[in-house]
Amino acid sequence: MKQKLGPQRTPFILAFVVMHGSIGKMDLSDDENRSVLNMTEFLSFRFEQCYKTYFGGRSRVNPLDYLAEYDSFFQGANFKPKDYLIDGFRPDASPIFDDHPQKLYSEFRACAKDDPTKLALLRQWDFGALGLDLIGETDRSFLGLREQRVYEYVKERNEELSLSLLQPISRKAPKDVTLDFSELFALPGRVTRLTEFAHSTLRKLSPEERLTLVKAVVSRFAELHDLNVAHRDVGDHCLWVDRPAKVVITGFPAAYYPEMKTVGAFRDKVKVEQSVLPEDLKVQGDATPYRRDV
Repeated sequence: MKQKLGPQRTPFILAFVVMHGSIGKMDLSDDENRSVLNMTEFLSFRFEQCYKTYFGGRSRVNPLDYLAEYDSFFQGANFKPKDYLIDGFRPDASPIFDDHPQKLYSEFRACAKDDPTKLALLRQWDFGALGLDLIGETDRSFLGLREQRVYEYVKERNEELSLSLLQPISRKAPKDVTLDFSELFALPGRVTRLTEFAHSTLRKLSPEERLTLVKAVVSRFAELHDLNVAHRDVGDHCLWVDRPAKVVITGFPAAYYPEMKTVGAFRDKVKVEQSVLPEDLKVQGDATPYRRDV
């Protein structure tokens, strides 16, 4: 800012770390020590003399006098938006799915930086949408890594079936699952989400072609059930299809599988499909996750 705007328009910025609570002795250099305050020292800034002790002798530039110059500086050629890449993929600006009832995640189409024909599905989580329910790393990874773990479970037991699930681009660990966790899945080039397919292509299919596609969908879920995996959130948001019988299943955050305990009470907050099924009623006490899928 001094180079571009001159020292008379550059405000002085002083940074402090404020410690509070019970803090033991810290091994700090003199420079570091001057930038570390306890809470009492920080609150003393309200007294003019104490304020001057820390800030006295500094240049007193009033930033409010130069707002127009600052806007021109930061919005001009000196600054450019950072190229937002995740694992080498650049997501589109607009989501292709942002209808989660709890606003827990949105999904974006992304393409590889070095190969625009290589596509991925980016799922951007916002665990803050559930308040304090998922504040811990373990709680978040319990949901955020569920699709990755289902994929690994299926691939180990039925590699051919795993081709009908979205494959994670890179393996994530629990420590990676932050409040704004992002995960990427390889997206086959020609498949279309069933929501869009129903509007654009379905009406062009003959009854025989529709039946072939339905058989393919049922077959994939039957194979999942054979491995004791229940999706538990089946809807047009989680199916990607292509003619004549290509089916890819995604959207497993609410899924059940034997290697990991059920999401339990979180299921209603995680799932997208909100329809109430007969199997959801208490009188259907013997209903299983597999029957709900069917």
